[in-house]
Amino acid sequence: MPDPELHHAAIWVKLKNTQVLFDCGEGTAGQMLSNSISGEVIDAIIITHFHPDHLCGIYMVLQMLYLQQRKKKLDIFLPERVKEFNFILEYHYLFLQKFTYPVNLWIMDDITARYPEITALQTDHLTSYRDIVNGSDLRNEMKSYALMIKESDKQVLYSSDIIGTEFLEQYLPDLDLLIIDALHPQAEDILGLTNSAGTRIILNHGMSPKLEEIFRTNTISLEKARENEEIII
Repeated sequence: MPDPELHHAAIWVKLKNTQVLFDCGEGTAGQMLSNSISGEVIDAIIITHFHPDHLCGIYMVLQMLYLQQRKKKLDIFLPERVKEFNFILEYHYLFLQKFTYPVNLWIMDDITARYPEITALQTDHLTSYRDIVNGSDLRNEMKSYALMIKESDKQVLYSSDIIGTEFLEQYLPDLDLLIIDALHPQAEDILGLTNSAGTRIILNHGMSPKLEEIFRTNTISLEKARENEEIII
């Protein structure tokens, strides 16, 4: 659900030589302006999956960059159906040939080849749609991803939306920071991740009622994500 005090998913990542957006939910363009993030510095936008709260801000961001007369190319990595996404841009009268900057649309599988610090890890978030997709013979590929950053001796993992937490366990011992979906997984599964020594865990994307209750009544080594928070690793 929308929240009057929070914006939807968008995480600005500044690496040594690269700046990217992980997801681009509603309100991202305004947040870039209010946080003085120049559109000219963003090298890529990476969309983890095609749910509106992770995608719908991209149209205004692209329009804003055009109005700002951006010149540098922009890479956009998508989880699936790249050709159809270009049709959606045309549907919104966002014609790439009119932009002041080149836009390259890539499938997620290409990300590490172009940005070696970033790895996409496929997740289970959209698998619950399988009956609808198969039963109606739809073209949805049900692909969703978590994103891992490795630079120098630091590692950060953004889970985006997930159902289960099992796949995270193999990465936890080496992580400096885990930003995890706290709404969809079971509260007990998220709490079970706190045994990993040295990993800072930030709860993102809302919170399940049960986890919210645990958070209110117990002292636990988890943090809630805060709007506009800057984290330096």
